[in-house]
Amino acid sequence: MKIILKITKYIFVALVSLYLIFIIGGLIIKKQGQSEIDEASIIRDGAKIAIDENGRRIEYFLYGSNDVNAPVIISIHGSGLDGTFEKAVNISACENLGVRGISISLPGVGNTDMKIGRKVIDWASEDLQAVLETENIKTFMITGHSQGNPHAMAAAYHFGNKVTGLGLNAPLLPNDVTEEIGIAGAMANESLKTTD
Repeated sequence: MKIILKITKYIFVALVSLYLIFIIGGLIIKKQGQSEIDEASIIRDGAKIAIDENGRRIEYFLYGSNDVNAPVIISIHGSGLDGTFEKAVNISACENLGVRGISISLPGVGNTDMKIGRKVIDWASEDLQAVLETENIKTFMITGHSQGNPHAMAAAYHFGNKVTGLGLNAPLLPNDVTEEIGIAGAMANESLKTTD
């Protein structure tokens, strides 16, 4: 019994130590602020930069069809990724389907400027609006992957009829919604807290 208590104590101390390391590390990174734009990565990755009405820089990538009249699909990446991921995943499909693809790096990711205290709903009217204006896009389809899903939904809500299609890849939906539309939830989703 003493050995189990001793092991439990060491595990607890190790977990608390790890937690504190991550918290302190995060605070140090936050205090340093955002890095300057990496001009070499913009050239290497073929990125473009749009400027929003507040002077923030938004990194985005074009791929697929070069036809300005082709349908447009905008892909928003998930957590821990940037616009290069969506470009790499979707470039072949967009080329084969004759679709103009655009992937946008979310605020504070890649070479997109951070926006402290931002709201997801504002992303559509600020970041996405800047890209749409820069590329002269009137209508578009949009898809999100994981963390990109709320941004895609915000765009569909904000732009209304300008959005001709909405795709959600790996969304986390409340149980009542998944039951209503007749899809099975993720494995062990019954253990997740819901908005019920």
